[in-house]
Amino acid sequence: DLSGLGGGAAVVFASGFLSPMDNQNGEAFGLFAALPDGTVLNLNSVTSVSRMDAPLPVRALQVYPNPARDQSTLRFSVQNDATVQLRLYDLSGRVVYSAERSMLIPGEYDAVIPTASLAPGMYRLIVSTGDATASTNLSVIR
Repeated sequence: DLSGLGGGAAVVFASGFLSPMDNQNGEAFGLFAALPDGTVLNLNSVTSVSRMDAPLPVRALQVYPNPARDQSTLRFSVQNDATVQLRLYDLSGRVVYSAERSMLIPGEYDAVIPTASLAPGMYRLIVSTGDATASTNLSVIR
């Protein structure tokens, strides 16, 4: 339960081996969350996933080029009329880029994401409407 973060950030990471017996009985695979104060929480394993057959209201299709130097283009689609928020987060959870596209009709769209001023590393690009969220990774190199 990360509800105590109250809008704060945490870094979620995976560690361990899928087959510990094949790796000198190393630690089993697990998901963890590192909090800003250094506390590491073990996240419970997912034991089931339910499938929804309805089309997603928003989808992040692709980011290119990826990795990027000066800019990258996000191609995304919306299934219903929507205002779309684009946010790029660094690994500490800080928003490093934000943009809004108002009242898009169903279809595919491109958005240019400026990356020239960003430090090299991994970023998470979140595309959201009032009803749905989609995300993808973006790598920045120099």
